[in-house]
Amino acid sequence: SSFSLMSAAEKLGISNSYLSRIFKKRTGENFLDYLLRFRIDRAKFLLETTSLSNGQIAEKVGFGEGRYFSQVFKKYCGTTPKRYRNAAENEDVV
Repeated sequence: SSFSLMSAAEKLGISNSYLSRIFKKRTGENFLDYLLRFRIDRAKFLLETTSLSNGQIAEKVGFGEGRYFSQVFKKYCGTTPKRYRNAAENEDVV
């Protein structure tokens, strides 16, 4: 996905920096951290509820490339997407 702060600001007709300040003020976190958390949460849902491959999930949630997705997922979740899925299948979700 090509969703970004720049594309959102463009659609709203405001500057990147203004949107960034407003976003942080309203949510308490910066846009990129929010977007990453959203993508990881969506990936967790897809791992729990579908049989899509890691590469397909990476593409659907906006990471583009499966290897990078796996690295980021492990960094933020403490486990690999494969292990997360296996735990979810055993109803032992992290």
